Amino acid sequence: MRPSKELQDDTSSAADWIELLPQDVVGHMDTQVDPCDDLYAFSCGSWLKQAKIPDDKSQVYLAYTPIQDDNEKVLQEVMQQEWPLLGELHDSCMSYSNTSSATENAASVAFLKPVIKQIAATTSKSELFQLAGKLSKAGPSFLTRISDMAAITENTVYAVRAHQTGLSLPDSEYYLDPKRFESVRDPLHAYIVELFSLVGWESHEVASQASSVIAFEQKLAPLFVPEDELQDPETIYNPMSVAQAAEKYPLLFAQFMRGTGTLKDLNARNATVVDETPAFFKSVEELVTGDSVTLDILKAVLTYQYISDKASTLSDPFTQAYFSFFQQTLDDKKSRDPRWKVCLKHVTDSFPDLVGKYYGLLRFDNASERLAKDLVMQVQASLEKDLMH
Repeated sequence: MRPSKELQDDTSSAADWIELLPQDVVGHMDTQVDPCDDLYAFSCGSWLKQAKIPDDKSQVYLAYTPIQDDNEKVLQEVMQQEWPLLGELHDSCMSYSNTSSATENAASVAFLKPVIKQIAATTSKSELFQLAGKLSKAGPSFLTRISDMAAITENTVYAVRAHQTGLSLPDSEYYLDPKRFESVRDPLHAYIVELFSLVGWESHEVASQASSVIAFEQKLAPLFVPEDELQDPETIYNPMSVAQAAEKYPLLFAQFMRGTGTLKDLNARNATVVDETPAFFKSVEELVTGDSVTLDILKAVLTYQYISDKASTLSDPFTQAYFSFFQQTLDDKKSRDPRWKVCLKHVTDSFPDLVGKYYGLLRFDNASERLAKDLVMQVQASLEKDLMH
């Protein structure tokens, strides 16, 4: 897209072409700043001086935050339509606001207990990793996060992508920097202790179990591939067959995928597995099969991950513990999200494709669809014309 003639006219003053811009754009600018010295301050300086971070947010963006806020309003409307699956899940999440604290807490513990008992009943690491795979379909990923991607060699064919995961803190650097880790170690320990206590674990064991979880994460963190190395698409594209992945990683892939119920189907389809971080999976496979990481340690880790994954949608003691650590300590938020936002995120995370479908049904009619298609065609025609010259 070429600039308009007015913007191309070198004889125009800044005031002349600024008047051509929408008023909401001009209102964000600081025209006292020379754009050649600081383009960001020139473009967004006035907004930056006036912007305030609300108590329920840890950061705000000029462009994206208003879009997110507007989307949440539409999604809230979607939730109120009582469409199948979304309506039931949303209503069950919101129902916590209509019951007593004692009932909420009892319901939360009753919801968590069956899985906690299943974890405790496992008798081998293989069995535990199978259970972890089963739980990953609607819960934590444990040590292997799986997603679908188009195969690079054939974009109509899906490949299984394996990602590194397993840490509580945002990235491995938190653990590798002693000063940084010490600043969050006690709050993390207190958070894990609180979760174990809320589900009824004995007081004499929760502290040691929490310490074993943190010690495991400290062993895990140095094995993570740094984020900057994951930006190279060639570095993270390491394709192999399902059989090869299962042979290389008996626990992290074979047993985990068996637990998801997809291993046989992937084998039958001769699917491709893309190992994003071979160094991580090789080292972690050796770590969890070794004697230094016992079955009891892995049970504690999976139990903690499971409770933590559900905590933000449960009764007040769970949501407060989750907020205090992840949002207050790590993100510096001042207040918790209202319940409707918590439930909105829960439903959207659980059924992203379905939410998108219903969003489209609510907001886009045939005329809007035609308008969008016409716009795309005009842009394509314009680009084609420009690129041909």
